[in-house]
Amino acid sequence: MTGVETSRGAIGCAVAVNAAGPWAQEVAAWVGLHLEIRPQRGQVLVTEKAPRLLGPFVLSGGYAAAKLEEQSERPAELATAQLASGNVLLGSTREFAADQVGTTPDALGSIAQEARRLLPGLGDLAVIRSFAGLRPYRPGGEPMVACAQEPLGFIVAAGHGGDGVALAPGTGRRVPQLVLEATGLNRGPLQAEN
Repeated sequence: MTGVETSRGAIGCAVAVNAAGPWAQEVAAWVGLHLEIRPQRGQVLVTEKAPRLLGPFVLSGGYAAAKLEEQSERPAELATAQLASGNVLLGSTREFAADQVGTTPDALGSIAQEARRLLPGLGDLAVIRSFAGLRPYRPGGEPMVACAQEPLGFIVAAGHGGDGVALAPGTGRRVPQLVLEATGLNRGPLQAEN
């Protein structure tokens, strides 16, 4: 690799890191690589502030199992957390909706129904807003953190799904190692000369 072309001109570099999340497949195609990483929408409800009702994070078994499935039409599975502010986040869906980040009444209704079923203690908390975001889905649930053979110096760090925050420390350690390997600078610890 000798550089990248940007909207502001060419930038010379020996290494480029594709950490484009849900768009990593599109970025890889720029250099002729095919990745199986695609956007997967997750929709979330946010409640009004409330006294502490939940532990740090609550997941239904179905939510954890759904991470490995490619179904886009399955009902919402519950993943919830109460923020320090007292607001409760209720999610989430896993939908292949291209790059659509808007919310839908059906999905939000499914999340609310699942929350009432599994967490009746939330009572009548009012929902004050909703939002959606895109996860970088990769079949099998394993992220890709690797250096391409061609073009040499093109590193991919993507496909973390909804686990990007939890996997960030490992990815953050591995990417610099790959950069050093790609540039030939990873020759082990320096030795003192005699």
